[in-house]
Amino acid sequence: MIVDFPGDELLIGGLHAMQAYLATRNASFTIPVLQVMNTVHFTAAYMFSTPCSDRKEYDALIYNSLGRNNQLTVITLIVLAAMLRRTDAPRARTCRSVLLEDRDEDFYDGITLYERFLEKGDTCFPQEAFETDIMHELLDLRAANATLTYQNQQLKKNLY
Repeated sequence: MIVDFPGDELLIGGLHAMQAYLATRNASFTIPVLQVMNTVHFTAAYMFSTPCSDRKEYDALIYNSLGRNNQLTVITLIVLAAMLRRTDAPRARTCRSVLLEDRDEDFYDGITLYERFLEKGDTCFPQEAFETDIMHELLDLRAANATLTYQNQQLKKNLY
């Protein structure tokens, strides 16, 4: 298993346990773990870099990132809430609070269930550990952008 953020192993284990739980209840839904975790990281990075204002914005961001799939959106929100709970930073607590406000009982039940699937429930990680993960992604995107810019310039030269 490949993990970037120290908490990924715990959260991924919880997703696998959730998948097993769904299977025992004859649910034909498969959780795309990599897609969920990538969306969780993307959304957390967005939350940490913008003012935490409206949970509907986060819901829409996740919903659109996951191809407008309601089931995946709820699962991703639950995993994101668990990750924010384990991120030791005031900003993470604020974002988690915004994320959880005005949800229905089924959502809160889902959070409680997922928390039971997590083996090391009290583990906390510093926000810096998460930011290190994002920094690598940012550097990779900058390098890809530079490569594409160079290729674009070369194509323009060849055309003219």
